[in-house]
Amino acid sequence: MSRTKVRNWKNLLEKRVTELIALAKELCPEAEVVVASPIGDEDAAIEVFVPSEKYDEVRHALIRKSVDINWEDGFFISTMVHEKSDWQKETL
Repeated sequence: MSRTKVRNWKNLLEKRVTELIALAKELCPEAEVVVASPIGDEDAAIEVFVPSEKYDEVRHALIRKSVDINWEDGFFISTMVHEKSDWQKETL
């Protein structure tokens, strides 16, 4: 792949990750988002920590958006949503 194509691919991937983060923040402004290292065949990965009451809404929206991105651009962006309260208990 030429450098230009690689650069364009990376720019588009970054744009799509940014869209997912913006969607999470739109649905839950207090969401904490971490861009994680991709594993296996993932192109990118994000983890989102939200209050329990926002978990389902954010999770479903991010899954739908990541599937749309996969169909449109072929990127596999893993989106993991965690409830803040559960995650905080596990780390204490």
